[in-house]
Amino acid sequence: EAGDVLIHHANVIHRTGPNRTAGHRRNLGFIYHGAGAVQDLQALDDYEKQVTW
Repeated sequence: EAGDVLIHHANVIHRTGPNRTAGHRRNLGFIYHGAGAVQDLQALDDYEKQVTW
């Protein structure tokens, strides 16, 4: 319903039906990383090969 908020982990598979209103569907994303976080490019590449968009 209008005004509802959904919060979930970014890796959760989710979807919604089409927006059948004249209004825009808005979203806002936040990503938090620890100060010592290091990106594992090989793991990212492996993951992206498994995901079908």
